[in-house]
Amino acid sequence: MKICMLTSSFLPTIGGMQMQAKWLAEGIAEQGEEVYLLTPNDATYYIDQKENGFPKNINLNFKDISPINLKGHVANIFKLRKAISKINPDIIQAFSPLPDGLYVILTRCHKKIPLIVRSHGEDIVKIKEINYGYRLNPIYSNIIKFVLKRCDRHVCNSDATIRYALEAGSSKEKIRKIHNCIPPPRELKEREIEKIREKYKTFSDGKIILTLSGMRTLKGLDYLIKAMPEVLKEHPSTHLILTSKGEEYEKYLRNLIKKLGIERGVTFAGFVAGDEKHALLKISDIFCIPSVYDSFPTAILEAMQYGTAIVASNVGGIPEAIENGKTGLLTPPKNPSELSMAINLLVSDDKMRERMGIEAKETVKEFSIQNIAKEYINLYGQAINV
Repeated sequence: MKICMLTSSFLPTIGGMQMQAKWLAEGIAEQGEEVYLLTPNDATYYIDQKENGFPKNINLNFKDISPINLKGHVANIFKLRKAISKINPDIIQAFSPLPDGLYVILTRCHKKIPLIVRSHGEDIVKIKEINYGYRLNPIYSNIIKFVLKRCDRHVCNSDATIRYALEAGSSKEKIRKIHNCIPPPRELKEREIEKIREKYKTFSDGKIILTLSGMRTLKGLDYLIKAMPEVLKEHPSTHLILTSKGEEYEKYLRNLIKKLGIERGVTFAGFVAGDEKHALLKISDIFCIPSVYDSFPTAILEAMQYGTAIVASNVGGIPEAIENGKTGLLTPPKNPSELSMAINLLVSDDKMRERMGIEAKETVKEFSIQNIAKEYINLYGQAINV
């Protein structure tokens, strides 16, 4: 099967959608399929080709995709059309309705090739209270509806996003749920782990709480910080590590930490990736995602692979990855009191924390690249044979 996969955002920009595009392309190629990953920039360096020589990167050299750049969009569509005509794929997958899915629909008018559109969350989820979702913009909402009405299959990464997909204009007949995938855990050299331990040695005598997320209000980091005074009161040597960077939200968080007087218990690690990120996951005792909403966070899967007990909000697709009391503890969103109690329980109970970590490490296997890639290949076959 010849598969064309399109993403208008890819590495070195790092995020859940970009990593899923990379991992899925590699995982499907590993199953022996011909995968062409079309990216807005040269991404050969970031893609791990398998034994069959795929996935192959096609650099579309996209122009600015901002809404006001109409000429840029037209140029991008012509480049995509040329690439698709040359590849002549059996099926096309777009990693977002907008602009990816729209581009494909406008290029394939001359030839009917089945189109799979994958949603990652922000493209279809609409939550006015936290100003989240592209569909808050009426123009974007109408374009997304246009795309979802015309694609052949629509992939959602959790049950939680399906409701929003239906609201966005998709249909039960088209929707298929396929969870996010995760590659095998990275093999870390002991010196890399020791380097991270040394970097954070000032609090190595206490339990480490880690969170990996973007600096956005959606991620609920302010509620985690508000929970820390109670955690530090009961367990003074516990330490919270916040990764990623932001401007206004990070400034707000830093001021909140200062106001609460917990500077000694919190560290901003900045943006981390590669071995440093994996080493942090390795040395952490608890992984926390206090999101206000999350479709299906890849970061949880990464932490589960390292046998880390999870504390997370009971929202979105998170309960589809974490079983409360078995692989972690789920708490109501926006609730620092419940969050602190869950963290304190895991800090206090070594056996519970270890047991949940073991269960998490076993559970996450169902989200392996191999398993998820096979689900996509089956879906492609169904769409082609209709």
